[in-house]
Amino acid sequence: MNKVFATLSFLFVFTAFSRTAQAQIVNKYAAVVNFDINCNNRITVDDASEFHAGDTILIIQMKTFSVDSTNTPTFGDTLAYNGAGNYEYNVVKKILLGNKIEFKYQVKRTYDWTLGRVQIVRVAYANNYIVNSPITCMPWNGFKGGVVVIRGGNSIVLNANIDVTGRGFRAGQPLLLQNAVSCNKSDYYYPANGDGGQKGEGIGYLSNNKNYGRGKLTNGGGGGTNSRSGGAGGGNGGTGGGGGDQYQAASAWCPNNVMSNLGGIGGLALGNNTFLSKVFLGGGGGCGQGDNLSEKAGGNGGGIIILDAPTIIGNNNSVIADGDSAAMCTAAGPGCEDDGGGGGGAGGSILINATNVTNLLKLYARGGKGSKIYSSITVNATFMPGPGGGGGGGAVWFKNATVPAGVTVNTTGGVKGVLPQFINSSNGSKDGSVGVTVNNLNFNFPIDTFLIKYNLDFLDSVTKCATIKFVNKTKVAVGVGIFSWWWSFGDGKTDTAKNPTHTYGAGGTYTVKVAAQDITGCTDTLTRVITLNSLNYGVRDTVVGCRTHTFFPFKKTGPTAAIYQWNFGDGDTATGNPITHTYKAKGSKKYTVVLTVTDSTGCQDTVHFTADVVGVVARYNVSKDSVCQLQQVNFTDKSDTTAIFWAWTYGDGNVDSIKNPNHIYPYEGTYKTSLIVGNIYGCLDTAYKNIVVDSISPVDYIPSDTILCQGQTIILKGFYLHQNARSADWDLGDGFKIKNTDPVIHAYDAAGAYNVTLTVHFRSCPDSTFSKLININPYPQLNLGPDTSMCANGASLILADNINVSNPYAKWTWNTGDTTSFINVRHPGIYTARINIKGCTTSDSVEVFKDCYLDIPNAFAPNGTGANAYFLPRQLLSKSVSQFKMTIFDRWGQEVFQTNSINGRGWDGKFNGKDQPMGVYVYQISVTFANGVSESYTGNVTLIR
Repeated sequence: MNKVFATLSFLFVFTAFSRTAQAQIVNKYAAVVNFDINCNNRITVDDASEFHAGDTILIIQMKTFSVDSTNTPTFGDTLAYNGAGNYEYNVVKKILLGNKIEFKYQVKRTYDWTLGRVQIVRVAYANNYIVNSPITCMPWNGFKGGVVVIRGGNSIVLNANIDVTGRGFRAGQPLLLQNAVSCNKSDYYYPANGDGGQKGEGIGYLSNNKNYGRGKLTNGGGGGTNSRSGGAGGGNGGTGGGGGDQYQAASAWCPNNVMSNLGGIGGLALGNNTFLSKVFLGGGGGCGQGDNLSEKAGGNGGGIIILDAPTIIGNNNSVIADGDSAAMCTAAGPGCEDDGGGGGGAGGSILINATNVTNLLKLYARGGKGSKIYSSITVNATFMPGPGGGGGGGAVWFKNATVPAGVTVNTTGGVKGVLPQFINSSNGSKDGSVGVTVNNLNFNFPIDTFLIKYNLDFLDSVTKCATIKFVNKTKVAVGVGIFSWWWSFGDGKTDTAKNPTHTYGAGGTYTVKVAAQDITGCTDTLTRVITLNSLNYGVRDTVVGCRTHTFFPFKKTGPTAAIYQWNFGDGDTATGNPITHTYKAKGSKKYTVVLTVTDSTGCQDTVHFTADVVGVVARYNVSKDSVCQLQQVNFTDKSDTTAIFWAWTYGDGNVDSIKNPNHIYPYEGTYKTSLIVGNIYGCLDTAYKNIVVDSISPVDYIPSDTILCQGQTIILKGFYLHQNARSADWDLGDGFKIKNTDPVIHAYDAAGAYNVTLTVHFRSCPDSTFSKLININPYPQLNLGPDTSMCANGASLILADNINVSNPYAKWTWNTGDTTSFINVRHPGIYTARINIKGCTTSDSVEVFKDCYLDIPNAFAPNGTGANAYFLPRQLLSKSVSQFKMTIFDRWGQEVFQTNSINGRGWDGKFNGKDQPMGVYVYQISVTFANGVSESYTGNVTLIR
């Protein structure tokens, strides 16, 4: 092969995808899982199936592991970028087993290959790349995605937008926990326990136990904190806006005053400058905190777009890397009130590596909006949850020292969320700040010291005697490593397709040359000599059977064929000479047979031939395919009219040979029947049908219990051959009828004997009916009489069942343990009897109250004379009292009098020798009688002056 370095004189226009309203993904992505850079310049990825030798790829590190994790205001700060944001081009040299990829060029920058979430992106490439329909990227999933990178050798032409809105770092998501209301949660991180909303994702990463709460996560916005504060916006070129404050009404649950400024902290503005030369995804917005199932997720950050060509023609189209707005509510209601809102995602990054940008190009890397939120309590401003903060603006880079003319840049920050019910109060939420525009972009692509090293190869396949299809076997994908081809066929004709087809005017010897050009302008060439001959063949055939043919090819003129390839017209192919083929389809049909012959030089000829198949097709109908025992089945032949004989089998050992027979099946079962028919050529065909024969089934049913009571729920279950039955209908004898149900559940409202009938409708056999009586026993009546009363230690009462006392089947159970029809009661209380007659039970209760209360005075006048001058229950003391105690309290609970004397005069209305004021006093009296019974009394007595 001869290598030359020149630019091919043709234009290869690459259209990445067909025009469609659906955005297309033109790049491929793989996450780096291992590396061997120093020794072998190799990496291992999660899936190398979409990459090929010669692919141009972008290496880019997405994250850093050096992040402050202390519970201080510096939580989430970037301690060191390490390789985060580093990027460069390279070319795939080879793909090895085990998803290993070897680079063609030495890697220039430093990467944390596994810790830094490094990915490779296959670059979409064409000499003149035309965007004819919208383009987007695979969303960032934590390991790969989020990047569009397009490279044009001469130009990139935009006839549609490129949009990676919300494809960057991911937003914090709701926990949706109903925690107890808390407040003043001022730590910078929490686990997923509900005290903090999830932080938005940024370039740093920490353990999940520190992924919640107000601290930012590098450029990821912090989450809200308990109670109900808002999440912050993500950052990139600009800082994310802080989340709104917690509920000020939270003081009802706090031991101290409610703290302010506990919403999420905005994501950081990253080092987007030419000194670092790094590029980042927009940070995700933090989620609001909630305990009412209404907190709102943040918005995802914007992705990365890299456009790399000497000239970019905008055609008034847009390149968009906006951050997503947070989840929004439009009105108060379930799921949309009383919890914190999410922060907006930050704008992503756009790199324009072009010297000339023409014809109006609009660039957007705006921050997303913070959540609007609502409150269920609108009459008190202290019940305002925190809205979300706005996302920070993104970063836009230019190769030029200034923004090119005709290019507009918009990196505004996202607006903060508000509370529409409170005159759009922000409650402390903040707007995201504007992003940055960076000039003098220095793009890394190591092409200057490397030459093209492709091993070109092709096969020439003759499709007709004078037509050859050239199959390119070079191990490089078109439009990536090699972006253009050029063929010279040796007869003065050329082509620029990868796999061209060319027709020569005559046989002979031709020198064919193929050339390939790579993205650097280097070319590689291959020259090969081919010889073209001419073939001329025919075909004849012998019909061996109804569907079996033997085909004999024969040469008319020219060289002898070496390969005979057949297409039999029914989808089957084969190789051979001669060859026999059996057609699978039944019946008569004509097939177009195609023979392609190839000689030793690769020249081909094609012959078409018609094969005529004459066959017969068996078909028949049956009067019923499901019958009862001893029912007749009629068989009707529906085969081709060419059939001249019939052979029937009924599946039960019986056969027949008439055209339309009938048959009776004496036993149940499933029988496979068949019909064999034949025509005058001896062709045979067979058809099959199954006949299902059902047996006559006995019908019965049983209730779920042997003892059935009035009002009791019972289950009636039928017994019959269920597999043969279509439905079961019940007549329950009390006016209720239930169709197509088995078993049935029913309760009889009245006692008696009911004739219950079950009718079963079978699939093939006649309906069958079964009836029998069901006896429903009544519930017994039981009446112990009304509630009554008795004196303690008085005469006993008799509680009795007088209704069922003479019933020999009656059995009683009292809550006293007695089993007779009556009991003697000596004490107040609740007494319950349960009666059981033939398994049916009823219960009744009587409450016996205490009677015989004492006459204790409710007022006395100590300034007067007679019995009312002192307070003492004389009637009580007239009984056989062995012990007595009386205590008097004023209305403040102070004890003013106490006595244990049975024979004393009682209280004279004084305390410590002083008259007590007129008013109400409380007494407590405890007595023990001679029989050992004790009683206590509490009440009020009025002192009158």
